[in-house]
Amino acid sequence: MADTSLKMTIKEKALAMEKGDYFGVLGLETDAEGAEVQKAYFLMAKTFHPDKISKLGLDDGDLKEARRVFEFMTQAFNVLSDPAKRKSIASGKTVANPHQSKLAKGDDAQIFLHQGLKMMRMKAWDKGEEFMRKAAHRDGKNVEVLSNLGWAVFNNTKKKEPVRLEEARNIWEQALKVDGKDPQANYYMSLYCKAANKVVEQERYLTVALDNKSNFVDAQREMRLLKMRSGKGGRGSRGGKETSLLAKLFPSFVKK
Repeated sequence: MADTSLKMTIKEKALAMEKGDYFGVLGLETDAEGAEVQKAYFLMAKTFHPDKISKLGLDDGDLKEARRVFEFMTQAFNVLSDPAKRKSIASGKTVANPHQSKLAKGDDAQIFLHQGLKMMRMKAWDKGEEFMRKAAHRDGKNVEVLSNLGWAVFNNTKKKEPVRLEEARNIWEQALKVDGKDPQANYYMSLYCKAANKVVEQERYLTVALDNKSNFVDAQREMRLLKMRSGKGGRGSRGGKETSLLAKLFPSFVKK
């Protein structure tokens, strides 16, 4: 069975094909020259050539799409390698594409989600937000998309803190209207409450997150920190009891 990353790559390349984007389908910038075009095409051919792709365990639909993508890659290579052809397509960025088909909105959203997550892993929060907004525009009821859009906004320091925190809260509220038990959305909402110093609400959201995903490591850590700060558990609470016991047994010692 083909892995998820390969299927997502096929969808990303198919989106570039839908747009007639020769550079995008080869993963190139628009100023890429002949040697770079050739290198990119040969690299893609190692996966997308029909003889290669047929051995990777794709289902019939994905295999058919991958073959169409490779045809478009070959077309892109032929055009971008020829200076005259390249000039004739208005700087080579987009062209009319005979291989076009309609991608489902959900597929489109997943592609933008995937791209947004890559940006967010690189801490490029503004770019991540941009892709997540595109994903949300195509699938506004997707809890994963909304949760990650809120997280990108929450961390996008190019916006003033009160603005981004409030915007993130509104987005996570939308996510929780879709699925009030979603662990990730509840965890993110707890971080908003932490930033807003709303301790009771923070504990409530963390509890829901952990009730629905008991091995949620980040939520476990935040709950421990919250308990320690509030004196409900952890070493801080235990230390208080020990001090009280010492005071009863050795009052003169403790006073010193």
